[in-house]
Amino acid sequence: MLWVSAEAVASHATAAELDGLTGRIDDRMHVTAPVSRRARGRADGVVVHYAHRLPESRHPTANPPRTRIEDTVLDLVDVAARPRDVESFVTMAVQKRLTTSTRLAAALMRRKKIRWRAMVESMLVDVADGAQSPLELQHLRAVERAHRLPKGCRQSRRAGNRVIWIDVDYERYHTRVELDGRVGHEGDGRFRDRRRDNAGTVAGAWTLRYGHTEVFGEPCRVAQEQARVLCDRGWTGRPRRCGATCTIR
Repeated sequence: MLWVSAEAVASHATAAELDGLTGRIDDRMHVTAPVSRRARGRADGVVVHYAHRLPESRHPTANPPRTRIEDTVLDLVDVAARPRDVESFVTMAVQKRLTTSTRLAAALMRRKKIRWRAMVESMLVDVADGAQSPLELQHLRAVERAHRLPKGCRQSRRAGNRVIWIDVDYERYHTRVELDGRVGHEGDGRFRDRRRDNAGTVAGAWTLRYGHTEVFGEPCRVAQEQARVLCDRGWTGRPRRCGATCTIR
């Protein structure tokens, strides 16, 4: 990085890999330098970015030098081509406990220009509400809110002989929703899921389980199914249709 500038730091996909946010998503090295230190020449496999506020976004102690995790996330957001990628970067950072929605919001406020700003601002409200993956965000928006179902408690923590996490807990109605993306639900995760679901059933809680196919592909059917279970468990409200093509009756 020294041939770019003595103040240059790893950023974007390179910093994300160094911090464990992502695996290898780009074979090129990404470096950010101050706008006042334009690099002379080019190097194969190196992408140079420039920033006005690099002293603020530079991590004070990380070695090799790189951007702070919040700025790394927002850098990836700024160059993301798809909304789904934006969701993944933001929720992954919080899910892995590398940062918080509050710190991401503060970093976002310091930026004058960034792509997908409105989407990220909306997402951070939902992430602060407990949604920790694109699948959980989709359930919150397209199933629960869109059909006016009761508000669930997301990522609730139950402690007994062992700590368990519940994706969406409608505790008042003794109903839980588990959202199975691949991460955390393979290998040993499958056995933890079984123990948690069985323990919930013993305690009187019913568990509904959905994956990407149902939540992204059939949110209205999922909402109708949830509404029926919630009504059976004491909910006195009624779901609403989310649009003209909604299948809820």
